[in-house]
Formats: sequence, structure tokens, C-alpha cells
Amino acid sequence: WWPVSVTVSIGYFISDTFVMLFNMNAKGVYDHGSLVHHVLLGCAFALAVESRVQTAYAFLFLCEELSTPILNLKWFYRHDPVWHQRFNVIFAVLFFFCRLVLGSLLFYTLAYNMWQISAAEKETHRVGYIFGLVQFTMGALSRVMNLYWAFFILKKGMKTLRGGGGGGGGGDKKKATKATQ
Repeated sequence: WWPVSVTVSIGYFISDTFVMLFNMNAKGVYDHGSLVHHVLLGCAFALAVESRVQTAYAFLFLCEELSTPILNLKWFYRHDPVWHQRFNVIFAVLFFFCRLVLGSLLFYTLAYNMWQISAAEKETHRVGYIFGLVQFTMGALSRVMNLYWAFFILKKGMKTLRGGGGGGGGGDKKKATKATQ
């Protein structure tokens, strides 16, 4: 099951990157930061797989991306308020569980294991340790980015609950900007 899961995940990851490239401005959600995120995490994953250093963590970190297909479905159904709202809720639940709970547990486990490596092991497996530090750094940056996105999702969810919108889909900001011009 592991090779199939990795293959499907990598295929989806590449496909999602191309969707971003070709719909950068149209989606509203994807910006240059998301593209940089994809490129950096793709490189970190490729580094882990190629070097065979902490491949289990790299694979498990792919579980954080379980919310991404729902984000794309949310965009595809942006003109159907009922389905768009359903995908909003599913996305928020998956995002918070996969990225904040599961992803943070994985990161803290990785950090703990990195801390436990002895000085002798660091010296013997210097390249592997450096690759491990790269993965640790990527995980730390991912934690910060996920907290930023969580704040954004909470803010949008609170606005929706108060009746201030959020159910119509992407492009609302552009429409508002054009209307004021």
C-alpha cells in the first residue's frame, strides 16, 4: 500500500501544482506563496525519498494534504452555494485535523527524534543528519504556515457564521474591487 499511496500523492501534488500555475489569478486562493510552498515541499519530499533519510516522516507528512482535494472541490463548486458551503465545512474540519493535529504530532515526534540522535551518530551520518535538519526546518516552516492559514480559515468561518458571506466562492474580492473602480 505504501508505494501506491506515495505514487497517488505525488501525482496529485504535481497535478495540483500545475492547476495552480495555470489558474494563479483565477482561483483566488492560489497565490505565489502557495506555489512557493508546493515547490519547497516537493523538493523536501524528493530529498527525503532520494536520500532515504526519514522517508517515513516524509510519507506521513503527505497526510497533511488530505484537505487539499476538498479545497479544489470547493473551488469547482463555487457557483453552487449549497455544495460550496458543504465543502467549506469539510475542508475546515480536515484542515484542522490533518494539518494542525496530525501534522503537529508528526513534527513534534520528528523534533524529539532529531534531538535524541547522539553526537557520534551525527558525525558518522553527517549527510543524513543534514537532510534530517532540512526536513525539520521545512516542518517548522510548515507549522507556521498552517497556523497562518488556520487563522485565515477561522476568520472566514466566523464571518460566514455571522452572516457576512463566505458562501459564494472565490473571486468576491475581485468583484468588489471592480465595483469600486
